[in-house]
Amino acid sequence: MEEDWSIKKLIRQVILSRVYQLSSSTDTAQEKLDLENLLHWRQNRRRLQAEAIRDSILAVSGSLDRSLGGATVKPGTKTEYGYKFEGTRRSIYTPVFRNTLPQIMEVFDFADPNLVTGKRTTSSVATQALFLMNNPFVQQQAIAASARLLADKASTDATKKIDHAYLLTLGRNPTVREKQIILDFIKKAEDPETAWTQVFQSLFSSLDFRYLN
Repeated sequence: MEEDWSIKKLIRQVILSRVYQLSSSTDTAQEKLDLENLLHWRQNRRRLQAEAIRDSILAVSGSLDRSLGGATVKPGTKTEYGYKFEGTRRSIYTPVFRNTLPQIMEVFDFADPNLVTGKRTTSSVATQALFLMNNPFVQQQAIAASARLLADKASTDATKKIDHAYLLTLGRNPTVREKQIILDFIKKAEDPETAWTQVFQSLFSSLDFRYLN
């Protein structure tokens, strides 16, 4: 009311507040007092939406097409049935048909195009983990990410490559234990490219990749 009912100013005030900018890191003492975070002593951990998960996978592999504007539906498309979502443009340009969606959108709670949806559901089900482990799209991007990492001359040894892979995928450095597990795995592997592909696929499948801290 004091700002003439400006929604923009209200949003700015909220996002610049200390509480909104808190991390989701836990604190044992605070947890004892407020386990459900009703008093907002930390930020709630949030799962990324389907579009962000898809775009993040493409960004890590180096395949994300960041071009702006243009057509979203393939030329000559007459029906949505059998439509193949093969592009690598940002998800905002992915066509949304009433009865056909990219599988990643369906798995990760994209809103039903046939309904008016004010807020999406956020589920955590086995099919999501299975999708990230077995879907050809994820496997192809893991291969591309592996090739990108091995072609990077800045990361010369396995230790630096592990750090780089974690920063690319999870936005953080690996823990000592995580680094040692992957280092042992890479050293025993007969084919480095296949081994790094499996590393990237395991990172894509991890909870840290799907959730925003």
